[in-house]
Amino acid sequence: MKTIVDDKNIIDNKKHIIGDGYEIGELSEPAIERLVIHDGWRLRDGELCGRFDGIDTFVSFLETNGGKFGSRKPKSTDSSHEPRFGSWVKFPTYEEASNAIKKEPETFRHFDEAQIRIREWSSNGNDVDYDLTGDFIDVGRALSGEPECFGTMHNGLVTKRFANIVVNGNHACRVDQSWIDRKAQRVTRLVDFLEINNVRVKLTVVFSNDNSHLEIVVKQYNDRLDLNDVSVALSADFFRRFEFYFSEHSKRHSATYGRAEDLCLRAIKDDDADLNILVNSNDRMFCESSIDEDFERVETKIENEGVKRGDDYAILA
Repeated sequence: MKTIVDDKNIIDNKKHIIGDGYEIGELSEPAIERLVIHDGWRLRDGELCGRFDGIDTFVSFLETNGGKFGSRKPKSTDSSHEPRFGSWVKFPTYEEASNAIKKEPETFRHFDEAQIRIREWSSNGNDVDYDLTGDFIDVGRALSGEPECFGTMHNGLVTKRFANIVVNGNHACRVDQSWIDRKAQRVTRLVDFLEINNVRVKLTVVFSNDNSHLEIVVKQYNDRLDLNDVSVALSADFFRRFEFYFSEHSKRHSATYGRAEDLCLRAIKDDDADLNILVNSNDRMFCESSIDEDFERVETKIENEGVKRGDDYAILA
């Protein structure tokens, strides 16, 4: 994925800050025309941009530097720190959500494990598939007159593959919290399913609109999998509290917190990955059954066909 902060010409050098595991800055005007993250519209000159390695790095940065970066000073009346109950949040205050992330991240994790294995047709295994051609002949089936008497062994160990998953973390105000939670559960299940089947995952959550642009790399390919981090990054509380607080430091910040726009698949691709998956947040988010259908379609295709280099999938898009 070619990100904003990967290109030093995109960030205004006067506003560029590099720290331990993060980079932030403001989008420079010359970069706008060549930087395409969304279909149909561009980011804006002066938007606050940031990239962080890990949930802990991002939350700690906000805790230490809140009010000290960007071109706007957040107000006490801003939405991120507003006491709130019910809609879009599990924890009524910013402080309670922050404590839960640091001390009890497991409270965010709820998902059904996928009890399926990826078929690796090029790898020997314990299961046999019979057809008119194959690797060996089953004499018993041949003598009995069955035409499908040639066998192929499959479901062996999957050769290590790499999957790049990018999740659009933005949501329209009309989206119900239960739908955000369901999307988070399905992404967590997908990451778990791939890792169990020896497919190493890189997971990035992107919050990008006309107010600010934020990328959080939740997991690199070779990082140990922590499903708590995945669930936290995709939770409604994280979006409603921590991403909002980051956006409140942008000089392009507005009271509406920007438009929830889809990302485009071509912008998130990692050429080093065998598989690229983009999870968006458009109108198919407005029904749990649609969310399940989209994820199950991709899970089934990967289960049956394996992970092949060049495969790209868009979910909820």
